[in-house]
Amino acid sequence: DTRLVSNGTHTIRVVAYDTSNNQAQTQITVNVNNPTTTTYPLTVDINPSGAGSVSLNPSGGVYVAGTTVTVLAQANAGWVFSGWSGDLSGSQNPASVVMNSSKTVIANFVSEQVGISTYSLVVNINPEGAGSVILTPPGGVYIAGSTVTILAEAEEGYRFTHWGGDIVSSMNPVNIMMDKDKLVVANFELVSSTVVDSKPRIDSINLVSGSVISGLYRLVVSCSDDVGIDKVELYIDGILVATLTVSPYEYVIDSRVLVNGRHEMMVAVYDSVGQIDSEVIEFIVDNVEVVEKLKGRYLLSVSGDGVNDEIDLGEDVEWVKLYDVKGKIVYEAKNKIGLNTKLGVGVYIYKAKLKTGGIKIGSITVVK
Repeated sequence: DTRLVSNGTHTIRVVAYDTSNNQAQTQITVNVNNPTTTTYPLTVDINPSGAGSVSLNPSGGVYVAGTTVTVLAQANAGWVFSGWSGDLSGSQNPASVVMNSSKTVIANFVSEQVGISTYSLVVNINPEGAGSVILTPPGGVYIAGSTVTILAEAEEGYRFTHWGGDIVSSMNPVNIMMDKDKLVVANFELVSSTVVDSKPRIDSINLVSGSVISGLYRLVVSCSDDVGIDKVELYIDGILVATLTVSPYEYVIDSRVLVNGRHEMMVAVYDSVGQIDSEVIEFIVDNVEVVEKLKGRYLLSVSGDGVNDEIDLGEDVEWVKLYDVKGKIVYEAKNKIGLNTKLGVGVYIYKAKLKTGGIKIGSITVVK
């Protein structure tokens, strides 16, 4: 077995004996040239220390490259195995590790507390070998009510597409609440070297540049992608107003909260790998105010004679604002203007908002 000696030149001497102990011998020289064998160490840690142990099959801690090692976690009394971390993930026990590099495996355990429920989280990879999953916090057994963050990482030649099982989502990472035993499937797909993932496309928007809108306007965005749309973002005057993740991508613009005039909307569409298509639309808000002008004027007297001490604009008024001749607001109230306004003698303009949506304007003269 040449593997038992070092590479290089070696001498073999052969001696033959007959029954009378006479001998004959010969000597030959050979060259040993075995390929160098690559080995990798496997380190196993216990978290927390003393909570359990791990057995290896085959035993040892250093293995020839390509060796598959089976690791089996065994909990000590008062502890429960929760899952693997480090260079191994999931809660399958026993589990397998392929020694294609130096690796560290951590066996995680949780305390077996009386009266506290725990649930297991099992994660499968589809197809097998297409990627891996990182759990935060690590492990596969969690106290009831815990939130676990799950991150999918694709191997070369694959990309993550979506979650299945007890999570239906394409977000990555994603959170899951542990309120029962759960199974999650991380789905990946093969990326062909001859196929390029094109960016998403905005096919149509029912609002075109130059449109004039008023009141409530239902915006509809139609978009497509060769893999899938991740989200649609809507900005008005540079401010994000909506993030849409489910088709149909619709949003109601309340133009009543915008000032009359020109505004800018940007529609941004993202695919699952972050590519983007966008379109900017200029639109005009024109909410027409229904104005009722009064004939004549109101008088408010500060003479102290008890006459014209208060002006009541009626229950149909929602609010009233009073302006001086320079256009400055000097008084605001619900629907009445009285002596407590401390207005000086002179002429004022009021603007009253009606509950029906209209606007009433007029003048008030304050006299002695």
